[in-house]
Amino acid sequence: MAASNPSPAVSVCIPTFKRPQYLRRAVESVFAQTFPDWELIVSDDEDPAGATWEYLQDLATQDRRVRITRNPASHGAVPNSNHALRLAHGAWIKLLHDDDSLRLECLRTLLDAACGFPSVVLVSGLAARYISGRRVPELRRRGRAPLELIEQRYAHLGMYLQDCNVGPPSQVMVRRDVIEKGAWYEEAPGIVLAFDTLWNCAVLSHGDVLLVNRVLVDYHQHGGTMTASHTDQQLEAEYPIVLARERALIDPGLDPPPLDTVLGMVNCIRAVHRWKKGKVTEGFRLLAKARRGASWVLAARWLLNQAIPGHLHMVPRIEIAGEGPESEAVFGRRTTPA
Repeated sequence: MAASNPSPAVSVCIPTFKRPQYLRRAVESVFAQTFPDWELIVSDDEDPAGATWEYLQDLATQDRRVRITRNPASHGAVPNSNHALRLAHGAWIKLLHDDDSLRLECLRTLLDAACGFPSVVLVSGLAARYISGRRVPELRRRGRAPLELIEQRYAHLGMYLQDCNVGPPSQVMVRRDVIEKGAWYEEAPGIVLAFDTLWNCAVLSHGDVLLVNRVLVDYHQHGGTMTASHTDQQLEAEYPIVLARERALIDPGLDPPPLDTVLGMVNCIRAVHRWKKGKVTEGFRLLAKARRGASWVLAARWLLNQAIPGHLHMVPRIEIAGEGPESEAVFGRRTTPA
């Protein structure tokens, strides 16, 4: 049995609900990490307790780094996530969805990358995506440098313009002191799916984001995931709300484009995704909503940046040639202009 550490380097927090078959895979990926200084917090939202709690009770007897809890607050993904976050002791927090899994070097790579950059509050790696067990091609993250830093001033503008995609919680690691300053999950009116994006916005109000261009997580989507069980209409209804929230956090001095323009850009991007899935009619319906020429220009720039990563960023970023403290030697030498 491993020794308990009251102040681990990282707390891995897994909110879970009635998916023990997937939870086992997530937990096993934490135990397989090459970096051992972690604690695992699993918050079970099922009431009354079921098979998940039975599994967790047995797990907790095997390793003192494991802390299990049942969510005492109101039920749902947001309260359950916040409950797990409150229990974390680590300097960094790594949220993990209960149906995703970490690659062997995930924790070590993210921690090494953040070392030497005290302004960074969120580190994000890449994910390999699977739908019903089958891997699907993923977009390459913009830029070719191993690490890219986007300063806090530009982070929300990057999110607004689809140029700072840090991904869902399984891809990110955040500083615990930022959570304690108030960057909690929020139940916002009209938001069913995008609460992760709002959480990223809250975290990035406190510092810089560091993008690690390396696959560190396996992201699984299946019939039981939220994105698969909700309609496209729900997603479509949330985009204007999320974009408006992102725009409100941008420094006015950066002169962000109007909401209608960016919403048109997003509809163009979504149209491309629909066409790739063979949904031609839906794609043209979305494209018809982009009535502003500026929306088409922004969408074209986004598409070109996917085809030729690193050349048409919407916001400035600092490209860093290496990972870890040695990166300070080149920090700031290569900056991609807006």
